[in-house]
Amino acid sequence: MKRKILGLALFVVGLFLIFCAMWVFQETTIRASNSPDGRYLLVVLKRNLDSLPVMPGQGSDVRCFVELRRRGNGQLILRKDVDMLQNVEHIQWESDRVWINSHSAISYEGKLIGIW
Repeated sequence: MKRKILGLALFVVGLFLIFCAMWVFQETTIRASNSPDGRYLLVVLKRNLDSLPVMPGQGSDVRCFVELRRRGNGQLILRKDVDMLQNVEHIQWESDRVWINSHSAISYEGKLIGIW
């Protein structure tokens, strides 16, 4: 009887650890911005692993990703790592590119323009 209880407990703990591992490596959308013509989408993502508790004031210091996608089919045009979430505060769309914080731009063809 004790072996059955121990086996069941280990099974439950194992399931819990598997679900925790799956959650940790998923990504969460922080914000999304549509182009003025509605053809493109800029998505800011962060991994749940980076969302684990941090010291006060460090929430925007987590690493994130920026993805430029086609709106119709969701095709990924460019995915770029960004050191800190706070570096992706202002998104401004132009006719052929999207600017991020006025110093980094991505053209709609996926070419990186400027400095990150």
